[in-house]
Amino acid sequence: MQIEQIEVAVPTPDGQMPAFLAKPVGGDRYPAILLLMESFGLTSHIREIAIRLANEGYVVLTPDLYYRQLLHNKFGYDEVEQAMAMMWNLDLGQPVEEDIRAALNYLKSCSQVYPERIGVTGFCLGGGLTFFTACKFSGAIAAAAPF
Repeated sequence: MQIEQIEVAVPTPDGQMPAFLAKPVGGDRYPAILLLMESFGLTSHIREIAIRLANEGYVVLTPDLYYRQLLHNKFGYDEVEQAMAMMWNLDLGQPVEEDIRAALNYLKSCSQVYPERIGVTGFCLGGGLTFFTACKFSGAIAAAAPF
């Protein structure tokens, strides 16, 4: 399957949130996955997971939830302390809730997505935010699988 990889900007109340979109080329419509990042940020590993999921027939959006933070907001797996510091600085209240709402709305607005077939998953920080999403936005998602 051919996969299109696009850097997109998701409009939020606080400005444009960068995100990575991976989706099958062609076809009609697909279910979607909101893939929430680890504490290490929107890394190449998370992008690879998005591409793998797209190869299985999903439109996958991975937002950069650290976009309000420093420009250097992606960390290697050997930079645990820096990643944890960035994660603890993330405002897990209304700002993250609005960012997740914006990401879900972005997916629902994609013509290639079945809006009633959106799931959410994530690893590490993203796993916790998957639970958060399932609680706050249960009516907007069809499934949640935290890791």
